[in-house]
Amino acid sequence: MNSSDDDNEYKKLVMVLCHDLNNSIGIIKNSIKLIRKMGEHPHPKFPPTMDKIERAIDNVNELVTSIKDYEAIKNGKKEFELEDVPFDDIINHTMFMFQDKAEEKDIKLIFINEIPSETFLKIEPTSFKNSVISNLLSNAIKFTPRDKSIEIKGWVDGDQIMISVKDQGIGIPQELIDKLFNPNEKTTRDGTGGEKGTGFGMPLVKLYLNKFNGDIRVESKEKDKHPEDHGTTMVLNLPIVKE
Repeated sequence: MNSSDDDNEYKKLVMVLCHDLNNSIGIIKNSIKLIRKMGEHPHPKFPPTMDKIERAIDNVNELVTSIKDYEAIKNGKKEFELEDVPFDDIINHTMFMFQDKAEEKDIKLIFINEIPSETFLKIEPTSFKNSVISNLLSNAIKFTPRDKSIEIKGWVDGDQIMISVKDQGIGIPQELIDKLFNPNEKTTRDGTGGEKGTGFGMPLVKLYLNKFNGDIRVESKEKDKHPEDHGTTMVLNLPIVKE
């Protein structure tokens, strides 16, 4: 089987997975509606938990849609539509998606927004939230020990919007940094809590940033070499958009 056949098989697999996920999402959403019709539940955490499940399912649904769209964009069947999005939208989404995950490791998430209100990111919001920021923050949590903090910051530098995700984790060896955005290189490591990874997250981040006319750089200090000052900072830059 040649590379073209491999690519076609991969595309078929992605479409089948998206179709099957859509079916499962539909079942879960219908089940949530049915549960809500059953009336009030005595436990005080029940309503907000149901809200969280429903929002998470909506998010998965958006992600499946973005995968389909991305395949269509890659094949030239759909244009990539960018929107003006405030950084606050990214912060709110990130808080919702990752607050619980961070709390499981007693990691504090710190958000700093120094981007003026009239300044926007020019992005496709679903893919940026779910395939760019989510990958970066998921990795930061994965490689950060308990009782530490992660800082997500946005600011303006000239004609660029800068976004950084800075952790106090174990750091990345230089030989892995050099391979980080190459999907053909093995870069996976277990996290500080034994978390597993796929190795496809960072290449996907780079791929989308290219679509948004942005870029990313990595700054990292390994814990073994810098025991008192270690961690990784991922810094994104994107063109500025003003009203």
